[in-house]
Amino acid sequence: MACGIRAATTALGKPVKTPQPSEAATRAAARKSLVAARPIQAGEVFCDANLTAKRPGGGMAPVDYWRLLGRPARRDYARRMS
Repeated sequence: MACGIRAATTALGKPVKTPQPSEAATRAAARKSLVAARPIQAGEVFCDANLTAKRPGGGMAPVDYWRLLGRPARRDYARRMS
């Protein structure tokens, strides 16, 4: 029974999951960033019609979407095509 418990504990792994070194190369390509869905002028309010999330990452995290909604843009943003 003790051997079975140890095997089950080992199979469950660690409670904290971290990226493996082999996953580092795909991390940037798999992440998304917030981008302008259409041109945004300075002072225009961010809304669901002018923001979207696209790959690859490297910019503002999509989780910031809710923080930006309803706020005015500080500068002009061009539409991100890809």
